[in-house]
This record gives sequence, structure tokens and C-alpha cells, in this order.
Amino acid sequence: MANGSLTHPARPVAVTRAGCSGRGRPDGKVIDLKTNGAIRLLIPLAMVAAVSVTFYFIFSYLGLLSPEGVRSFVESGGGYYIYILYVSLFVIQACCLCMIPGSTALFCAVGLLIFGTENFWTVVILNVIGAWLASQALFFIGRHGGRRFVRLLFGENALDKQLNVLAEKGTKILPVWFLLLILPDDLMSLACGASKIDYKTFTIMHTVFRSIGITLLTTVYFFVVPIVGPMIGF
Repeated sequence: MANGSLTHPARPVAVTRAGCSGRGRPDGKVIDLKTNGAIRLLIPLAMVAAVSVTFYFIFSYLGLLSPEGVRSFVESGGGYYIYILYVSLFVIQACCLCMIPGSTALFCAVGLLIFGTENFWTVVILNVIGAWLASQALFFIGRHGGRRFVRLLFGENALDKQLNVLAEKGTKILPVWFLLLILPDDLMSLACGASKIDYKTFTIMHTVFRSIGITLLTTVYFFVVPIVGPMIGF
């Protein structure tokens, strides 16, 4: 007691150790941003790993681990099944690796390695179908899954960058984005779903310009695969 006033004992203050890589929460716990980012990265990678192992055993059982085996399978009447497997794998990798720029672009070369450059137009059609189905899946995940769900899976920065591009440029950026497959075009499909872009506009732009981009890129691979293929055993 001093000068007629009461002094209350100081309340203990909770101190949390949070460095530059962490962020405090109302309950006093610390969110490790680096750890959360690593977890978000591991989720799609784990999904890809699980799917890859599954498809490996399927392809191994069917004898499809070599170009010769694929061609033999197609010639024996199993062509439709291998087409379905290829498109399914295309869609899965596009969805799981949508945050990695160029992942779909690289996968477009796989078709020529498997089916051969003599089936160029078959590969183009399969790639276009796979890309279209993947874009539809990602759009509806973004539209109906909600931004919180999307950010949980793919991280805040990955989605917010695409949303910022859409906010600044609008739909006029989509033709260029879908035409140049080196950009994270699959992630943009996810962002379009999470934005206010209507489904019809998105579908038309994606179908037209992504098809052109895939056709042009597969044409480039048509000349590259015969050179690189033998170097990697195809």
C-alpha cells in the first residue's frame, strides 16, 4: 500500500517462444509455419506416391512397363483399357501436383513415350481429355470445397497468388495462362473455382486455349521424344 492506493500483484504473463518462422494463437500455442507448409506439401506428394504405387502394380500385372508391352497390349485388343488408365493417371497427377508449374506439360510427353510418335493424334486427344477432366475436377473442388479447404490442402500462398492475378487481370489473363503450359495452369483452374468466375466462361476458355496449348506442346515433343527416348530406355 502506497499513498492510500492498493497495488495488485502482477498477473503472470504467458510467454511463448515464437521465432520468425512461427505465429502465436489465442490459446498461447505457437503455429510453426514451416511445419504447416511442409505438411501441406507432403499431403499431395503422399497422394501421388500412393497412386503411383497402385498404378505401378496394375501396369506390371498387365505387362505395360515397357513401350513394347504397351504396343502388344494395344494390338491384342486392350487399347481402350490402356487409354482409360492413361487418362486416369493424367487427371490424378494434374490434381495432386497442380501447385507445381509445368507438371502437366511434362506428363504430355509420357503419352508419346508410351504409345509412340506414330500415334501422335491419339496422344493429343488423350492429353486434351485428361486436361479437361482434371480442370473440371479442380474447378469444382475450388467452387464447392471452399477457400479454407483449398488452402488447407495446397497452402495459402499458392491459392492467393492465383486469386490476386484474377483480381488484377480478370478473365482476359486466362487465354494466355491456359495456352502457356509452363505456368501453374491446373492451380489456376482451382482458383477460378474459388473465385466469382462463372463456370461457362471458364470451361470455354479452358477448352479452347488449353487444347491449342497441348497440341502445340505435343508437337514439340514429337521431335524431342525420338531423340531423348532412347537415352532413357524407351
